[in-house]
Amino acid sequence: MPLANTLARRLIDCGTTSETLVGIYLPRSVESVAAVLGILKAGGAYVPLDTADPVARTQAILDGRRH
Repeated sequence: MPLANTLARRLIDCGTTSETLVGIYLPRSVESVAAVLGILKAGGAYVPLDTADPVARTQAILDGRRH
């Protein structure tokens, strides 16, 4: 999957490691599947963010706060 490979290379270039959490803020689609695969190929872990959630909840997740 070319999109997943491109994302994986980009994430590795940005320093993604096994300790890195990468948020995915996309509606369910082929692109979101490619994003998950790219993150996993880069060695990171993905955090799915629901586009239907209120902005405050998404921000709390990104800030590492309890929601």
